[in-house]
Amino acid sequence: LERPATQKIGRLREQKVNEALKNLKKKGEIRDYFWSGKLSYADLIEGVDFIFVYVDTKYKICRFSVTGWNWVEKHRKKHSDIPILPVGLKESRESIERKILSLKNSDEKFSHQ
Repeated sequence: LERPATQKIGRLREQKVNEALKNLKKKGEIRDYFWSGKLSYADLIEGVDFIFVYVDTKYKICRFSVTGWNWVEKHRKKHSDIPILPVGLKESRESIERKILSLKNSDEKFSHQ
């Protein structure tokens, strides 16, 4: 397991993403989302922190991992099939929302029907 300080920073990043997803749902840009939670199968085995549902002629889901810029390559090596959303601690909710929405339009290998 990671050090406690690192865990707190990671949790802060995830909380920022959670707020962005909540706002995107409220605005109708995504249909719904799920936060996998620490020590869940999705988190530990698959490397998935969040899943969101959107409609693009049919329902689709997008799974992704959240981390800081310094750990992107580590995450990419461990879970190459999961998109990574790097989030800065001072990054705005609007910036995070734009990154999340860009996942909808990213390579189809990251989208699941």
